Order: sequence, then structure tokens, then C-alpha cells
Amino acid sequence: MRSYRAQLLEELFSEGPHLATYAFEIGNPGLDSEIGIGGEFFLAYDSDVWHWKASMFQNSSSGYIYPRNTGEINYRTLLPIYQYTGLDAVFRGFETETHGNLTEHWTGRLAFSYVLATLVDSHQPLPRIPPLNGKLSLKYNRDQLSVGGAIRGATAQKRTAEFEEPTDAYVIMDCNAQYMIPQGRYIHSIAFTIHNVSDTVYRKHLSRVKVIMPEPGRNYKLNYRVYF
Repeated sequence: MRSYRAQLLEELFSEGPHLATYAFEIGNPGLDSEIGIGGEFFLAYDSDVWHWKASMFQNSSSGYIYPRNTGEINYRTLLPIYQYTGLDAVFRGFETETHGNLTEHWTGRLAFSYVLATLVDSHQPLPRIPPLNGKLSLKYNRDQLSVGGAIRGATAQKRTAEFEEPTDAYVIMDCNAQYMIPQGRYIHSIAFTIHNVSDTVYRKHLSRVKVIMPEPGRNYKLNYRVYF
């Protein structure tokens, strides 16, 4: 499998603060396009009750473009300086998922994924690569009612790039309920969700702002929808 990605305008010509990522970003007009060559091996199983799939992959990227932390501070904005860089990198990993019916009314899903990314020349890790992470979810369905919950988490990420902070392991619980009300050619849906039930303070390694801000705490959401 071969892939191609052209440079973005901001990767070429940025020169200023990007507050959403807590960075002062500097473009690089000399960047080449990314060329990727990769392969994937997968297995799958399907039955009337259960579905399972797993895959392993390796992708080699020539000129992989990413914002590199220079370790310097822009003293006008007090933001760390990131310079867009294109270097050769290798990505290896796996992902697996299984889902199906536990009983007449209960369904479940379990998924895991992991990525190992390394710069070819320096053998250093790439930044913002997530650690082993997974999610287990259960759902109860009966007539118009659906109730469920999920446990999601990740291991600690100690394999960090230069000037990158490690992140701790975390486990988070979510829950939700939904009730559907058919009415003629309309279907009314009322859904209530609680994310991060235990109000745990945690940080995702993918986040550029994890140093100054954790992920959201306990969050309530009430939705009403009409399908027609």
C-alpha cells in the first residue's frame, strides 16, 4: 500500500501563536511531500452471535511531517516554539475488536490498540503517540429503552520524544440511557449521558495542551432528537 500527502499551508508558512495547541508554530517552506509505504495483516471471524477482527500493521513514511518541539520559548507570547519538520519514520502496531450478543437483551464490545512510532535516523520516539489503550462497553436493549456503560483507559506513556512530558495511566467510566418514542412517521429520542462518572483527573498523550490542562471532568449531556 502506497500513500501520498502534500504539505499543508500552515506547515509551510506558519509564523505565530496557535493558542488552541498552546504553541508558537513556525512553518518550513522546504518541506517535501510525505510518501508512505505500508502493509497490514488481519484476521476476522463472524458468526450469528459474535464478530471479531484483529490486525497488525507497519507503515514507513518518507518525510513524515510533524511539529517538533524545539525546547525554546517565544518570550513575546511565553509559548513553546514548535517547528514543522519532515523526517523518515516507521509506525508499527496492532488493533483488535470483538463485539456481539451476550444474551437476548445484552450486547458487549471490547477493543484494544497500540502504536509504536520511531524516527529512522535517530531511533527516537515520535511525539504524541498514544500508549496501549482500550475500551469495554456493555448495553442493555429492551423495546424502546437502551441503557449502557463503558470503561475506557490507557497505560502510562513513558516512551516520549525530546521535551515531551510523559502521561500516567488512567481508567474512566461513562454511562448512558436512551428512550425512543415512535409517533406516527416520527421517532422521538431522549438520551442522557454521563462522561467520566468518577470525575477523574487524567491526561491523554495525544493532547498538545496536556501540560497545562487535563481532559474534561464529569460531564452531563441531555439530548432530544426527532427523526423523520
